[in-house]
Amino acid sequence: MEIPEIFYSRFSQLASDNEIPSFSMIFQKENLVGEAMNLVQTQKDISAHSEILAIQQAQQTLDSRYLTKCTLFTTLEPCTMCAGAIILSRIETVVYLAPAAKYDGISSLSLETLYHKNHFPKLVLANDQMVSAKLKTFFRNKR
Repeated sequence: MEIPEIFYSRFSQLASDNEIPSFSMIFQKENLVGEAMNLVQTQKDISAHSEILAIQQAQQTLDSRYLTKCTLFTTLEPCTMCAGAIILSRIETVVYLAPAAKYDGISSLSLETLYHKNHFPKLVLANDQMVSAKLKTFFRNKR
């Protein structure tokens, strides 16, 4: 799946030295309906992940709780908290550019967990070396 060109330019514009460089955009077909950068440190709110904020914006834009026929593009594999919001909002496809640490992301959810859900998105890992390098540099500098 091809990453929209606007994704990289907005990611570069919004990146902050204080936040994990997680950026998310949601499209319904070709229409951008939500975008956000991580704001956990800025808002002092552990739930202010880019995926959650983009989902909230998309729900407002579409005036709907469900984001059917939507694709979420994000720099880092969504965590399990964000996975819950993605599943409940019924996003159709999730494209992430860098995998999370082992057993720490949406792809690590067990089949037993998924079996009880009536919806689960298609997951696409589109490895991107630039995004992976930016994430590695961020975490190396923080340690």
